Amino acid sequence: LETGMVGRCLAAKKPVMVVADSWLTGEILKTLSATAKQTQAQLAVANPERFLPSRQLIRQHLDGGKLGEPGLVRMHRWEPALVDRRGAAPDLPASLLRDLELALSLMGRLPNSIYGFQRLANERDTSAGRSVLVHLGFPGGGVAMIDYADRLPPGDDYVSLTVIGSGGASYADDHQNMQLVYRGGRPQSVRTEERGRQLAAMAQGFVDDLNANRDFSPTILPGRSTPAAKRF
Repeated sequence: LETGMVGRCLAAKKPVMVVADSWLTGEILKTLSATAKQTQAQLAVANPERFLPSRQLIRQHLDGGKLGEPGLVRMHRWEPALVDRRGAAPDLPASLLRDLELALSLMGRLPNSIYGFQRLANERDTSAGRSVLVHLGFPGGGVAMIDYADRLPPGDDYVSLTVIGSGGASYADDHQNMQLVYRGGRPQSVRTEERGRQLAAMAQGFVDDLNANRDFSPTILPGRSTPAAKRF
């Protein structure tokens, strides 16, 4: 459904922004890119993690020089097990890929060393969940470390991000966004979501880039002045 709708818009020469998610496989992206090239329409892929208000605040701190040069990006993401329509876990979770792209954009340069380790909860059943650790080393000694796990029971996930620079640090943690709710019985901890403002910022960023006729570079990266999305 998503592919057909996007394809029809591109065939009509309309600029399109799609959100990087599990449905956007490499094969689908190649097909959409070919259509966009044929019709000379703009196709952009946006990382929604960049547009969370907390992440945008960290970006403002970096761009404003308050943190100095970024030296460490540390990210945790723990979520319930993810399966596709066939009942199998994806090879690489879309949320982990988005976190990797966010880490690169915050560091502002490509890594010169990469290390990754994965442990499956059940070697014979990938839907049982996994734990993944990714370590990126950057020229000059910078580091990005991301740990991912999808072994939580059904319910909310947990995400945190810390950026430490030569002149300061900034962080966003879901613990900060939890509110105690009393409804009788034991109090419940409910998270205050950022998603509404995230979607508005993502759409506005795409419109601003189109109005400014900015180039959506098909190769990363990650400079701090990167547009809202990538063009293909």
